[in-house]
Amino acid sequence: SLVEGPDGTIYAGGASMTIGGVTGTVARFTAGAWAIVGATGTMVNQANQMIFARNGLLYVAGNDATTHATLDSWNGTAWTHIITGPANSTAFAVVEGFNGVLYVGGLFANLNGDANQDNIAAYNISTATWSALGTGLAGGAIEGQGLALGPNGLLYAIGAFTTAGGVAANHAAVWNGTSWSALGTGLTNQGQQGDALTLPNGTILLGGS
Repeated sequence: SLVEGPDGTIYAGGASMTIGGVTGTVARFTAGAWAIVGATGTMVNQANQMIFARNGLLYVAGNDATTHATLDSWNGTAWTHIITGPANSTAFAVVEGFNGVLYVGGLFANLNGDANQDNIAAYNISTATWSALGTGLAGGAIEGQGLALGPNGLLYAIGAFTTAGGVAANHAAVWNGTSWSALGTGLTNQGQQGDALTLPNGTILLGGS
């Protein structure tokens, strides 16, 4: 995962990667060289996706060394651990909504003990609370692989799921803040790789294999 910070610094994330002669999970390119972010690299064992939110913090979705989904933040000085998911889970995607909420997608069930926080959930930055998006995503091996926010505030999801909020959705769905709906006829044979991207002109790109 690559992301540009507010000051133009490039951050790279992965799984125990070696980059520019340094080894860690999250690194940044500054003063012409790569440096590990934080004293121990990061609080996650694998950084699947990183974003800078409007509050200036770096948020990292991934998993820890014992395969629990994680979300952590970096304020430029220290890491803050936000959540550890259930066993055998991971967080693949994170995107910020217009309302100060982070949407996190991945492979997890009953996040925070909520049966509806399945494979996708919302984290309110200001209140530090989690909430469900309907009844979540279901029906596949790796459900919430890619997330993108449209210019109209709609949340687009891609993954191996076949239902979103109980509605039939062929690996692609859209959340309007209240309910899920299928995104056209969806995708065919979506496997374990997928991503979503919003272009500057508002076009949503969905892709996978």
